[in-house]
Amino acid sequence: MKHHTPLAACLLVAALTSRTSAQTTVDLRTQAKDVDFSAANFTKPSKTGTTLPASCSVGETFFKTDAPVGTNWYGCTSANVWTQQGGSGGGLPAMPGNADRVLSNNGATADWRALGGDVTGAPGALTVGKVQGRSIAATAPTDGQVLKWNAGGSQWQPAQESGGTIPAPPNYSLSFTAQTTVTISGTAHGFGTANLLVECYDSATPAKRIEADSITVHPTTYDVTVAFTNPQSGRCVLNGSSGGGGGGAVSSVFGRIGAVVAQSGDYSFSQISGAVSNSQLASGISAAKIGAGTVSDTVFGFLAGVTGDIQGQLNNKAALSHAHSLGGDISGDTGNATVARIQNRTLAATAPSDGQALVWNAGTSSWEPSTVAGGGGGASMASQLNDLNVIRSSATALTIGNSCSTTTPCNVRFGSIVYAFTRSCTATISAGSGTAYLYVTSGGTLTVGHNLTVSASAGCLAQGSITSFPVDALPLYSWTATSGTWDTSGGRDQRGWLSAKTVSAGTGITTVESAGRTIVAVDTAIVPTYITGTAVINFAAVPTGTCSADQTFTLAGAAIQDAVVPGWPAGLEAGLLGIMRVSASNTIAVRLCNLSGSAIDPASATFRATIIRSF
Repeated sequence: MKHHTPLAACLLVAALTSRTSAQTTVDLRTQAKDVDFSAANFTKPSKTGTTLPASCSVGETFFKTDAPVGTNWYGCTSANVWTQQGGSGGGLPAMPGNADRVLSNNGATADWRALGGDVTGAPGALTVGKVQGRSIAATAPTDGQVLKWNAGGSQWQPAQESGGTIPAPPNYSLSFTAQTTVTISGTAHGFGTANLLVECYDSATPAKRIEADSITVHPTTYDVTVAFTNPQSGRCVLNGSSGGGGGGAVSSVFGRIGAVVAQSGDYSFSQISGAVSNSQLASGISAAKIGAGTVSDTVFGFLAGVTGDIQGQLNNKAALSHAHSLGGDISGDTGNATVARIQNRTLAATAPSDGQALVWNAGTSSWEPSTVAGGGGGASMASQLNDLNVIRSSATALTIGNSCSTTTPCNVRFGSIVYAFTRSCTATISAGSGTAYLYVTSGGTLTVGHNLTVSASAGCLAQGSITSFPVDALPLYSWTATSGTWDTSGGRDQRGWLSAKTVSAGTGITTVESAGRTIVAVDTAIVPTYITGTAVINFAAVPTGTCSADQTFTLAGAAIQDAVVPGWPAGLEAGLLGIMRVSASNTIAVRLCNLSGSAIDPASATFRATIIRSF
């Protein structure tokens, strides 16, 4: 064993004391591994100051304390060269004056660009004003209209479509009183065409046709003007097929006619022929100058101030050519965007013809301009699809059965009864959140059941405290509401095709039709009925070879000559023979006879009597 001397211990303590009092410098570059400063109380990885150092080596960083926020940081990108990181050195271009523009680039630098082409407005509130470069009218559409191409106005515009799968009204009428002129706007009648039939009738019964002094239809607005020699009262009726427009702009008319031969009085189409000369046109227009002559600012005032080569002047003002491609439903440059798809569904580039509508082609999986087949008046498959339809006509109003009329009634059948609805009605909400249930009762009432605050116009009934469809009603729609407003997407179609279902009475069953209901009952002439009753009876002792006195109990409905099926107690003593009969109305008599050979005292027990009737 070895022993440590006191001298050795003192030397060891002195050595340790010497090491702990000395300072050691650590080289993090070579002596540290996986350094993590996330828990450090204080870090400064960059030099700071207001002046960039004159010299630096690649990788050094410097925080310039007097630079604008966001542009403070510099990096040494080559020996003694400091480069600003972010800001104007490689960040966003200036933002002031570029509100609602999108960031793009010209291949070298970033710039701000406004959206254009088929769309206008801020990026968060774009408005599609064109479809593939073709204008869309700003006219607000009404229920059932389609976007239809108007060749005269060179634009898509809302218009009514007749026939096909989109029902259109067979006619439009307007009443008037003591007027010499009646005007019906094209947006009011909604036929979207100048090919109209116009007839006027007085207010007599029956109405008689009024001969108008003149009837005109505007070629592009389709406004109808009817003039009478004397003031008239009555109604004017319009009829026409949607599509095809009459008339057109003046330029299209000149494109169709040849030339004008001077005639006296009014011109007819048969009088238009030959070549158009300058003398036949209004002053200020020179056919020679328009065709091949020199155009000056005295001929066209809007050219005033243009000198020299127009193309050269435009080239000097044009921006440098570069692309800013868009994606999704929009394609092309930011300044010339084109709608190529609608909600990710391809839109064909085919030019539409007058009166066509955009129709989905499942074969090509695209929207294509197509002609919708026309239809006549009266009921049709398309009109039946709209029977008792419900639409949200405003935030507070639901319109029920807007296509129901005397010519296209909406019919509902209950059993052998058919109810015909020939007008629409409206359900108006004023307060509440919940669900409304729209249905037809078995009595033929168009009902709006609800747990809200709702009123109904003539033709409907508003019924409160309704939380589901009644069992004896025909469901039409359910519609949710929030805070006194019908929800935009709150409607659910509950209609279904109905057919007659025959209920046949089998053996012992009868059926009776009453107010649209089939009542099913038991046929008592075949199925027997019965009545039964019980009583506790305590007979006295019965000597052998004798019968007891009759004991009676009440059985309501029992009648003399009814057959009685007796129910004897389970513990009836051996040797006793019982008899039950109807002794009087509503009365059962029970008798016991003793054949045992000795006297028996029957115990108190329950006796049952059953009467079965079959008549």
